[in-house]
Amino acid sequence: MKGSWFVIGTFVGIIVALAALLIRYAMGKKDQYDERQTAARGKAYRAGMISVMIYLWIYLMIEAMGVRWHDGLFGPALGVVVGVFAFGLTAVLKDAYISLNETPKGALTFFFLVGAANLLIGFSRVRTAKRIVIPGSEPTEGIVTFDAISIVLGAALLLLGAVTVARLLYLRRSQKEDAE
Repeated sequence: MKGSWFVIGTFVGIIVALAALLIRYAMGKKDQYDERQTAARGKAYRAGMISVMIYLWIYLMIEAMGVRWHDGLFGPALGVVVGVFAFGLTAVLKDAYISLNETPKGALTFFFLVGAANLLIGFSRVRTAKRIVIPGSEPTEGIVTFDAISIVLGAALLLLGAVTVARLLYLRRSQKEDAE
């Protein structure tokens, strides 16, 4: 079955996320954000929503023109990645991606580990002859398959990790300059 690994991966991801939430709840940890972070998270949600709306508008225009550029799953999944990336980028740049009782280490670990895992999965599918582009009727045509979403998601998460590191270095340098 074509999408069986996707379904299995989705269920595993949901189970892991629920287990993490249950462990966090059992430990009594609760996220705490100050007013500035809450307002910044609202702006990040807005940025994610607007980016998805713009993506969907462009996506629908391309579909209305009859251009077939993906296999049916890649296009909508890319929209989710675009929205989550816009939210994450805005939250990182506005310093609202972690609560007051957390450190950036958890976010960085998530960005880099999950990003690298997705890149490995995506490139391993390319290497094992599962194409991320199906050739079209002409040599220059082709459609992107759902297998490519792992590469896109991995690159987006690694980019968010890099932006987070750059932001942390910038804040550290600013604090040193203010102290002098």
